[in-house]
Amino acid sequence: MDKFRTAMKFVLIWEGGFVNNPADPGGATNKGITQNVYTAYRRRKKMNAQSVASMTDAEMLEIYRVQYWDAAGCEKMMLPTSTVAMDIAVNMGVGRIKEFLADVRLHMDADPTNDATEVATRLLELRTAFYYAIVKRRPASGVFLRGWLNRVRALREYCGLK
Repeated sequence: MDKFRTAMKFVLIWEGGFVNNPADPGGATNKGITQNVYTAYRRRKKMNAQSVASMTDAEMLEIYRVQYWDAAGCEKMMLPTSTVAMDIAVNMGVGRIKEFLADVRLHMDADPTNDATEVATRLLELRTAFYYAIVKRRPASGVFLRGWLNRVRALREYCGLK
C-alpha cells in the first residue's frame, strides 16, 4: 500500500460522513472536507457549486491528495511521519503542520540522530499541546477535546508509536 493510501485509511476512520455541528467553526463537512474547501475546488474545476454532502469519492481523494498531502509535502516524508503529517494537515490545516514541522526541524538539527518515529512522536506532542491551548483560549471547544485526544491516541497506535 502506498503512503497516501496508508494515511487515507486512517484519516477516513475519523472523517466519516456528512456532519454540520453548530459548535464546529468548520461548518458543514463531508468526509473531512468542509463546504468552503469543496466549493473552492469545484470553482477551480469550473463546475457549479453544490452541497459538500454530494461530493464523490473521486473528488474527495483528489482534494485530499492535492490540497493536503501534496501541499504538506507528505510524499517526501518517511512512514510514519507522512501519515501523522497528513492527519494533522486534515484536522488542523496545512499551515499548522508546516508550523509543527518547522518546530521539529529545530529539534532534528540539534540532534541529527532523530528518526521518522521520533519526528512523528514529536508532531503528536505538538498537536496535543495545541488542542489544550485551543480549549484554554476558547472553553466552548472543550466539547471536542476528548474526541481530539482519542484521535491522537488512535493515530499513535495505528503508526506503532509509543
